[in-house]
Amino acid sequence: MNINYIARMNQFDSLLSKSKKSLSSVFRKSFLTLFIMVGLISTSSQTFGQISYTNGFNGSALGWGTNGFGFTTVGPCEGSDALRVNQYISGTLSFMESPSLGVSTGDDVEINFDYKVINWSGGGATAANFGSIYLEYSINGGISWDTLSIINSSNHIPSTSCATILDTIPSALIPSGSNLKFRYAGLYNTGDYYLYFDDFSANELTNCVVNPVAITGLSNVTLTSATVNVTVGASN
Repeated sequence: MNINYIARMNQFDSLLSKSKKSLSSVFRKSFLTLFIMVGLISTSSQTFGQISYTNGFNGSALGWGTNGFGFTTVGPCEGSDALRVNQYISGTLSFMESPSLGVSTGDDVEINFDYKVINWSGGGATAANFGSIYLEYSINGGISWDTLSIINSSNHIPSTSCATILDTIPSALIPSGSNLKFRYAGLYNTGDYYLYFDDFSANELTNCVVNPVAITGLSNVTLTSATVNVTVGASN
């Protein structure tokens, strides 16, 4: 037999063996990377709890109590209507009080609404010292109220456009089983202006985290396939 032929065949077998080892190594590394990634991946999402309420006040404020506010089609923040009150008398307190927003499951509740303050005459931006807007909540259906935050000269930016307020009532302040209500209350200080309130929503946020909590192993690895065993668990 030709010695050169034998040498070439041996060289070919060596290269083929190295190629297989290289491909196997790449394949193993790819699956090892996948193995590690699967082990580290977790997904998180937020869903709404029992409190999920929205009202755009487009002609309806069903269940809301009021002192002074009424519907207007002039300059709503969104949609066709908004609620507003004209404040111009010292000491005036005007408010919008929600119906029951639902019974809490003990999670954070996100409050969202639009507001603006504009002059009664001419519609220009009212000065920042117009007064104060109290954002209040009740966990006993309106028997008593607590202040969540206050809009006043320290944080109100004069504008003819609506501003969106996003605030959160922490879960520590809302025990499970609480009958939640919200109140938007404007206290007059100076000037003659319209106080607007529009597009209100309240949503209880529940975190749901899903994790692969156990990876049993990587087996049956070939050049074209492998078996990855995982157990997926969920927790809230």
